[in-house]
Parts: sequence; C-alpha cells; structure tokens
Amino acid sequence: VKPNSLEKEISFLGSKGFSIFGLRNKNDKRLDKVDFTKPCVIITGGEYKGIPQYLKKLCTDLIGIPVTQYTDSLNVSVAVSIILYEISKQRNFKFDK
Repeated sequence: VKPNSLEKEISFLGSKGFSIFGLRNKNDKRLDKVDFTKPCVIITGGEYKGIPQYLKKLCTDLIGIPVTQYTDSLNVSVAVSIILYEISKQRNFKFDK
C-alpha cells in the first residue's frame, strides 16, 4: 500500500524512535559499524539516481556496504539482502542449519 506522503510516514516513524538509515554508497558509514539492534527504517534509492533529496534529509545516518576498489556499486536487491542479513545477525535471529 502506497502511503499518501512517504515523507510524512518516515517522519512519523522517526518521531517514534526509529533510526532512519539511507543506503547510499561505499563511502558512507560502514554497514558493520551501524547499530541495527533497535527499530529502524532502511531507505534505498533507484540504482542510477539514488535516494531523492527530500528523503535523504530525513535520514539519521547514511550507510554503505564496503566493496572492493573494482566495484562501483551493488544492485539494490543485492544491497538490501546484505543489510537484512546484517540486521538478522545483530538481532541474534536463529537460522536453520
């Protein structure tokens, strides 16, 4: 369901104590240095244009996934998968063996 105002919804979650993280690039705060143990929102942008400025200004922190010097960026679905894994790891989710 698309909210009437994405900006309003994200601001509301921020006011309720959620951290708002914007996923940008490898030069931002490293993913493994972010505390994902508390409630959070992850904002991703388009693969070419990134996060729109009106959403970027709502972020409490901009984060990135470290990659090699030979990699410019990751596909957004791959990046989100990596972030979800890191969140699961930090929150001690139990994985099937």
